[in-house]
Amino acid sequence: MNNNSDEKKNWFKHAFAIPKDTPQYSAVEMQLINRLAGRIVQYGLTTFAIVMIDSSKPLNFLSSQLMYFFEPIVKAIFDWEDYSRFAKILEHRKSLEILLERIEYYEANYAELKELFLEDNHMKSLKDRVKDKIKSYLKKQ
Repeated sequence: MNNNSDEKKNWFKHAFAIPKDTPQYSAVEMQLINRLAGRIVQYGLTTFAIVMIDSSKPLNFLSSQLMYFFEPIVKAIFDWEDYSRFAKILEHRKSLEILLERIEYYEANYAELKELFLEDNHMKSLKDRVKDKIKSYLKKQ
């Protein structure tokens, strides 16, 4: 009897504990975080994003659950494959802190990264033009 009550006390003691370790994200998840942070900086929303993210940190997990709730509706309207992946990222308490760090990093190095981003977009548009030309050539034959 005493052993069982000790187990219950131990379980209850840690039932609502918040994990202190930093989550390990996959390369795809980190790429999503980096892309989001880069877009925030690119559109000049750094200050607004930092204020909003800092003020919503206590609601981090609730936000991820709301994203799961609205997922069928959002996916019916938008074709965004990273939506559920981002909801999974938000389940971790440290995720917003990591996002803030990436935003601050991109903001501090914006001039350098802007050139890389423009080169990347130029290469994408060049690839798209080449693909279009190949498709039109293949259609003619």
